[in-house]
Amino acid sequence: MIMPWNRSEVYCGFSVRDCNNILKALDAKGIKYIRRTVGHSTKYRIMDMNNDYSRMVYIYIHKKDVGKFHIKRD
Repeated sequence: MIMPWNRSEVYCGFSVRDCNNILKALDAKGIKYIRRTVGHSTKYRIMDMNNDYSRMVYIYIHKKDVGKFHIKRD
């Protein structure tokens, strides 16, 4: 089980494309993960704010799986 004390963050960002690529790679390797999405409240959002940047995504894996997963950037 992935708990706060035994997890490692592998992604933190706004890109849906990058997030999906990482999740596909984790699924392909059979690595369990936790995805957490933090959105901005509409009460505090700027009217012209780009929706691509309205949600921050975090992906965590178990610390023992860190060596099994390597992110390749374009």
